[in-house]
Amino acid sequence: MIATSIYSIRSNSKTKKLLIDSQAQQEKLHMQEEEMRQNLEELIAIQEDMNRKTQTTN
Repeated sequence: MIATSIYSIRSNSKTKKLLIDSQAQQEKLHMQEEEMRQNLEELIAIQEDMNRKTQTTN
């Protein structure tokens, strides 16, 4: 009975740590996704600006 309780406590602790790690990883991925979205918007704006400049010089 005591061994089962100890096993259960350890298992719950490991599960809690895995959940915390998973949540941290999810937040990190969300931040990276947002950064990539912003970079893409900036690249699109630069490309559009370059296209406008190319059209006015032709």
